Amino acid sequence: MSTSVTGRVVNESSAGITGLVVVVRDETVLFPSDLGHATTDGNGTYTIPVTADFGAEEWGPRDLTLYVRTGVLVKDVPMGRVLYSKAYPDSGTGDTLTVPDISLKAADVTGWPVSLPGLGNALPVQAGNALRPLVDNKLAWQHLADSMRAAQSEINIMQLEFDLPSGGYNADATQESPEIVLAFPDGFDGNSGTTTANDPQTFPRPERLLLDAATAGKTVRAMLPKCGNIIGGLLFAKGAGKLQDYFTAASSKAKTLTFTTQGSSVIHAKAALIDAVADAASPEAIIIGSPFAQSYYDSSDHAVFEARRGSCSGEPIPVHDVTVGIRGPVVADVQAQFAAHWNLQCQPADKMQPLSPAPAAITTAGDGEYLASAQLVRSVNYDTLPGLPNGEQGVLEAYLRAIEKATSYIYMENQYFTDQAIGDALIGALVNQPKLQVILLLNIDADLPFYPTWQAHLIGRIRDGAGPAASRLGVFTSWSHTGPDTTHHRKEPVVIPNYMHTKTAIVDGKWATVGSGNLDGASLDEFQLLYPLLGKNRNDELNLLVFNDSPDPQTDFVDQLRLSLWSEHLGLATDDPQLSAATLSAGDGGWLKLWTDQATAKLQGLISDPSTVNPCHVLAFPPDAPLLFNPTALPFGIGAHLAYFDFHHYLTQSKINGTPVDMKNIDLDATTTSFDFHTGKWSDA
Repeated sequence: MSTSVTGRVVNESSAGITGLVVVVRDETVLFPSDLGHATTDGNGTYTIPVTADFGAEEWGPRDLTLYVRTGVLVKDVPMGRVLYSKAYPDSGTGDTLTVPDISLKAADVTGWPVSLPGLGNALPVQAGNALRPLVDNKLAWQHLADSMRAAQSEINIMQLEFDLPSGGYNADATQESPEIVLAFPDGFDGNSGTTTANDPQTFPRPERLLLDAATAGKTVRAMLPKCGNIIGGLLFAKGAGKLQDYFTAASSKAKTLTFTTQGSSVIHAKAALIDAVADAASPEAIIIGSPFAQSYYDSSDHAVFEARRGSCSGEPIPVHDVTVGIRGPVVADVQAQFAAHWNLQCQPADKMQPLSPAPAAITTAGDGEYLASAQLVRSVNYDTLPGLPNGEQGVLEAYLRAIEKATSYIYMENQYFTDQAIGDALIGALVNQPKLQVILLLNIDADLPFYPTWQAHLIGRIRDGAGPAASRLGVFTSWSHTGPDTTHHRKEPVVIPNYMHTKTAIVDGKWATVGSGNLDGASLDEFQLLYPLLGKNRNDELNLLVFNDSPDPQTDFVDQLRLSLWSEHLGLATDDPQLSAATLSAGDGGWLKLWTDQATAKLQGLISDPSTVNPCHVLAFPPDAPLLFNPTALPFGIGAHLAYFDFHHYLTQSKINGTPVDMKNIDLDATTTSFDFHTGKWSDA
């Protein structure tokens, strides 16, 4: 029975790697535990004392599992990214278990790009992409509609939801009752001028754009997921059946596929591929932020009353999201992910071919585009794609790498924030980087049971774990605010929370990501919510990583994305000097002070004069946790009404010098007002 474990960690040239943490765990017992850890020396050597196996004679020799992590320690607790793991039988006769050399690639240990240690099948970093940041769906869906209309040969859509006219297909499109409209003429507000949105030529709708493309002889494919278990299949991700019915009623050749997933997982990634075929003049991939549900439509104003949100059948409050358009080599990688899923379950005659060769590197960006090196990363569920029995966790690795490399600032805005590995990484970064600031923009009430409490607890754990460094962590939420409105019978100023559906992060101005991966177990590692019932599951996700650090060429994409987001959230012009990295240093309080000052000014206005609207959207996250069971997840509108009490509690807990918001002077909304595109009327008219 061993009382120590020793060995070396080496690179491809067999030279020792210093500064890594090797952890020994006994995972053969009922309650697995760490037995010890050590940091590799200049020769890559480690020696770790361990407790002897006193049950070896009765139960047989144990296995000792070694984990090699990056060298992040907090109070001598390993918190670095896992690079390697393997179980070794503790069957030797001596006191020391000598482990053969553990060989790692340099790219597994350092750098921004994802390498997938142990798998080695990460997609490459591709230079020469023209990237278009599209903040909020007014911009994103307009661009998507334009691209679909301009398609020359093929459109492929991968979506989570696809709302359709409530009465089904009608040969006269103007007689349908639209559920989702991608774009609107300037000035459409539901109050004056044209107030209906029935004509798809003026008000483009995705189902009609796909019908038109198929009628014109273009190849059209649409893939939607369906959960493999009964619970998920009944509640969400119900597949492409209704869309296929719509196409069939129209006698269309457009093809659909219901991709049945494992367990409670879904293909959560959302994307469009336009002319992603060989020899196309300008193939494009669009990683879409939102499902095709009209409630996700919004502009950067996030107005309280917004006719273009339509029926509001999805999220009941203003929604913020981010999409990215891609031209260049990465288009082939996005197309390959669509094809990998499509080809698994489609009819043999419908199988797709890979986009080969990949589109050439772009040398001149168009208006609104930025040239950049980028990498597509993914999360893949267990036993979903061939050769990946344990799936893939590329999105998680991307975040962990970026957090570890951060020295100046980390900015994250995300729908969900419950993943413990992300929390550990943020603790390690705050403790070990003395100038680092972390800014999180999150939801108050995420739309899954228990998530609000899990999120609040994770924030509290980060603050506790970071100790004094927690003063450099700021957590915020987003709100919309308008004055009294006679059209909607509101005598007091109206305040309503915004819903962060975005999955976006920026680090040090050197790295950014946009995609579908939330910061929860469902997107990154294990689905926390249904694990006790349904076992290990994770969703299939796609995120784009953008690099602005050596050896990759410089790009303006990362900072332009930051400026677009922060100007919206903080109520500042994009050219405001306060947003300039050159004029705001950490010595002046850094980015966090700017956010805190803007949030404090917003709160002060709500306290002293709520009738005057401050364009800033953010407020600081309150100190206490929301309800244990998130009420917004309840059906039949019950949840939205109960959520009001969470929002009310949030505002009354937000104080300046002990003075809270006086709710008698504010009309607090928990749901936005719906608008009927077919009749042109507001629900409160």
